[in-house]
Amino acid sequence: DIPTFVLPSRGLKLEDISIAPTPSLSYWVVSEAHSNLVKTTKFFSKDFGANDLRTYDPQTFSTSSIVRIDGETGSVLETAEIPAFGQWEPQSYDWDSMQCTGDRPFHGTHAVSIFPSASSEQEYTMIVGYQAALYQDGPTPSEFQGSATRILYYTLTPETEKNETATAKYTKSYRYDTSKLTMKSYQKGSKHFNALFGLLAINETSLLVAECEDFLGFGRAGTRTINRLFYVEIDPSKTVDHCISLLDCNITAPEKHLIWELERAGHLDGIAWGKPLDDGTPTIAFTFENDEDPIGLSVELFSLDIDTLPYAPLWEESDLREYMIDSRIRTTTIFIGIISLLVIIQFFVVRRI
Repeated sequence: DIPTFVLPSRGLKLEDISIAPTPSLSYWVVSEAHSNLVKTTKFFSKDFGANDLRTYDPQTFSTSSIVRIDGETGSVLETAEIPAFGQWEPQSYDWDSMQCTGDRPFHGTHAVSIFPSASSEQEYTMIVGYQAALYQDGPTPSEFQGSATRILYYTLTPETEKNETATAKYTKSYRYDTSKLTMKSYQKGSKHFNALFGLLAINETSLLVAECEDFLGFGRAGTRTINRLFYVEIDPSKTVDHCISLLDCNITAPEKHLIWELERAGHLDGIAWGKPLDDGTPTIAFTFENDEDPIGLSVELFSLDIDTLPYAPLWEESDLREYMIDSRIRTTTIFIGIISLLVIIQFFVVRRI
């Protein structure tokens, strides 16, 4: 009933929380990679796809972290190990993003979910998702392609009373591809991104993944946000720990089934299990974040028919050729319009002469 403050708070940018039923009051939180806000120009940022990289400061950068917090005191009891492939290396920093490794600023670990382990009644499994691709795994989403990101798996061993020793052990990681940008925008200088915003595990292999596509432009159609919830079934044999880069990896991402989509103000910033309905139907709670709303945060409850999830429509990325054809048609139309305008102007000029 009484809020706790995470101590120390320096170096943390908290994004999600999950709790396993344990004797202590501890809980797990994820902090995404971040830095102080230092204004730079878009053309000198490390990656042209990420909005926040225009304010990136390498001197104050903190890589993503996964920490267990004492619910009574707010102190950090434990920091889970993040594999070497997910850790930002200062010595590898380069203005060319293709020469960097590790997580992107403001695009690091963003979602966590904990559920009972299938192998032991006393253990739990924790999964953690990255918002977008690690530097070595490729770019952030664009109109042409999505972003190959990773989902980390941990085994949580039972805690002793006020246990301050390690309880989380990293075990494996899987590939997940966020979707490409779907909202057509021809405004130069607009901000447009899509990323993984939430995770909810049904079991070891069945996951619900929340993605948020956000467009911030100009004029009446200046701001649009589309939230989507996907169902994915992980193949246990398709781990990607052996892949130094997902750009050169023999593992493909699992298929995605779209089970919910809504365009509205605010990001779907978290998902969790809700209280079952009177008839036993499970529910999920959506947390929406809207910086322009005076309240800022809202929670909505949805019922979930788990048996129908595998039969939801497959999410198919639009063909790149469609985008190119649309671009060419638009360019041709503009060109014809300019030529027509010049002919009309020339006609009136000739008549006047």
